[in-house]
Amino acid sequence: MAEQSEHWAANSADYQRACLLGGAVGDALGAPVQFFSLDDIVQQYGERGVLDYMPAYGRKGAVTDDTQRLMFTAEGILRYRVASARGEQPDLRSFIHRADLRWLSTQTTTTTGQQRSFLLAERGLYSQRAARDSFLAVLSKSQQGGVTAGNQYQFGTGLSRIAPLAVHFVSDTRKFWGEALRAEMFSLSADISALSDGHVNGRLTGGALGILLLGLLYGHPPEACLARIDEQLRPNKDSQALRRAIDHAVELANAQPNSASAAESLCGDSMALDVFSVALYSLLCAEDFASGLVLSVNHSGLSDSCGALAGQLLGAWRGLDDIPQHWLQDLEHKALLDCLAADFLKSPEDPLMKQRYGG
Repeated sequence: MAEQSEHWAANSADYQRACLLGGAVGDALGAPVQFFSLDDIVQQYGERGVLDYMPAYGRKGAVTDDTQRLMFTAEGILRYRVASARGEQPDLRSFIHRADLRWLSTQTTTTTGQQRSFLLAERGLYSQRAARDSFLAVLSKSQQGGVTAGNQYQFGTGLSRIAPLAVHFVSDTRKFWGEALRAEMFSLSADISALSDGHVNGRLTGGALGILLLGLLYGHPPEACLARIDEQLRPNKDSQALRRAIDHAVELANAQPNSASAAESLCGDSMALDVFSVALYSLLCAEDFASGLVLSVNHSGLSDSCGALAGQLLGAWRGLDDIPQHWLQDLEHKALLDCLAADFLKSPEDPLMKQRYGG
């Protein structure tokens, strides 16, 4: 583990970039089969399923609303940084909520939450990519920034917001991996998941994902991160379903590694738990980035969301060099993702940052 930690310390920026890019790569790999059953996938692509980018939305390497929303979330967090540097006392949850509303304005006729934003000038982000109608409705009705959604949804739509938050914390050199930071990450991740998924499973899954991504980005192995997640969940009487899902994914990874049927068995009724379980199973089984990602999308569940989440986890743990170059080269919006990842490493007082995120 010393080797891993030393390598991480020397290449932390690449791991942060790999987390964001890896998520988009996984989203693109799963996009063509996001509504397929496992039988449909096997029938169309063979026994091994999808192994490479296939056409979706008119091209190979196309991403879905998961990556669109991740980019707007990152932009919202960077706006928060610039506002904080100006001496304001902004609420991060509200900044992320307003970023969601800016994304919403690219998908519908609403103008709620629009601000001057360089992302709104990117016409490719206005393409509709199968976002849930229920999620669009939740955002359309939300007016007050940072308020928990008053619903019982647990679709996992809020999980795409978590990776930029983890990168935000890790790129802040004033912060370090410890109990206080883990508690803060868990609370914030749960809260921003609950902006759209009001059910306790959606909220707690967001918190658990936050701890896992943060730990991986700090160079800690998955098993150690899971122990820290359990510390956060165990005192919460509502966490039994999530803890059972985590335990089941770990048991399957040990007993049936790299098994499409095992991944299929993790696809149940509670989508936030499903997506997290499949992504966790894929992380634990992966021999490399590509094998883990392929495992994460070949099942009857939400292949795009599972691929996106697995790609973030695998990128955060395995790093940029492990992502196949042809997947990065053919990835939609790669330049935008690179820009956002680079901006997390800049001072919020940089003139370019003030120009891009100060409006």
